[in-house]
Amino acid sequence: MNAHEVVSLLLEMPVISKRGTDVYADEELLKKMPLSAVKGNIVIFRQPTESLFPAGFTLAYFMDSDESALAMKENKLPYKVVPERPRNDWNAAPIKDVWKKKFDKGQEAILGLVQGITNDQEIYVDKMTVRPAYKKSSITRKLIDALKADFPNATVNFSGPTKEGAQFIQKYTGSKWQPAHGEHPEF
Repeated sequence: MNAHEVVSLLLEMPVISKRGTDVYADEELLKKMPLSAVKGNIVIFRQPTESLFPAGFTLAYFMDSDESALAMKENKLPYKVVPERPRNDWNAAPIKDVWKKKFDKGQEAILGLVQGITNDQEIYVDKMTVRPAYKKSSITRKLIDALKADFPNATVNFSGPTKEGAQFIQKYTGSKWQPAHGEHPEF
């Protein structure tokens, strides 16, 4: 990428801010903006082959600004992942607790996170979470739409969501989330 392309990219990406209960991208409501207008704020990392993580392991981040998105793409900011629930701690709520942990420098720029497995057949959303006080559906919708743009023929499936997550899935897909055999929603 040459200097002209970088400057052009910086001018196109909106800065995300919160006003009251609404999330804005520059001066427009985020939920009303097309994916193409905020695609630059989304950073997706995908493990292409089997290694420490399974092939297709995906982390999708919604960043607060162009500077933070570029820094994340260049691996200058630390990743943030949703930890697994400890086996013996049913009071743990990893998708909420991830935001309570001390941030490493740069992680404060992450507003939303989707992690799962992606491939040509399936986009499997294992965890999706948004920083508290931000409109969750606006940010998670943009993240999932970005994954769908990369894998247009894949079906989107979700693991056991929270009650709030199940409501999002119903609004987003138009169908009620049904647990797979032995799967239970997180509370």
